[in-house]
Amino acid sequence: MYQVQARVVEDLSAGKVTGTNEGDWLARAVGKTVGMPTLNVGATKELFAQSARVGLKMIPRHFAEISLRELPKYPWESSTWSKLLRGNAYGEFWYTAFDLRMPGILSAKCRENATVTGTRLVIALHCYQVEHGALPESLDALVPEFFEHVPTDDFDGKPFRYSRAKRIVYSVEDDLVDDGGRGFERAEKTHDLAFELGF
Repeated sequence: MYQVQARVVEDLSAGKVTGTNEGDWLARAVGKTVGMPTLNVGATKELFAQSARVGLKMIPRHFAEISLRELPKYPWESSTWSKLLRGNAYGEFWYTAFDLRMPGILSAKCRENATVTGTRLVIALHCYQVEHGALPESLDALVPEFFEHVPTDDFDGKPFRYSRAKRIVYSVEDDLVDDGGRGFERAEKTHDLAFELGF
C-alpha cells in the first residue's frame, strides 16, 4: 500500500494528474490557485510511511488491542492559511483521507481471519457429529483431536463463541459486543459474524 501511495504522490508532484475524479480536481485547483508549494513530496511520503509502520505493527493484534494513536495526526483545527504556510496542504489532506480508512482496513483483516476460523470450526463440528452422533456441548470437546486449543476470535481475542441450541459458531465482530450470534440486520447497530451449522 505504501508503495502505491508514494508513487501517486510522486506522480502528482511531476504533474502527471489524469482523470476527472475529485482528488485530481483538488490537486489541479490547489496547484493553480496558490502561488506557493502545496505538496511536499518528502513530508507526504513520511506521513504515509509512518502510517504503514503503525498498520504493520497492529496487524498481528486482535481488533480490541489495536491502537491508532501512533498514526500521524492532521491538525484539523488549523486555519487554511497555516495549512498553506506549512507547504503541504494537499499532502496533509490526502494523507488524512487515507488515515480515516485505517480502522476499516484492520477490521477487514480481522473479519477475514474470523471467517477462516469459523469455517474451520464448522468443518470440525461436522466431523465430530459424524463420529459421535451428536454435536458437543462446548468447543472444548474439539481439543486436542481437531485443535490444540479452542480457536480465538480475532476481534476480541477470546475463544470463538458456540451455541449448540442455535447450531452456530460466531465472532463478536468489530463492535466487540456479544449479541448471542445475531447476524446483521439493517435496523440493528450491533451484530455478530455467525456461521450456521447446516447439518
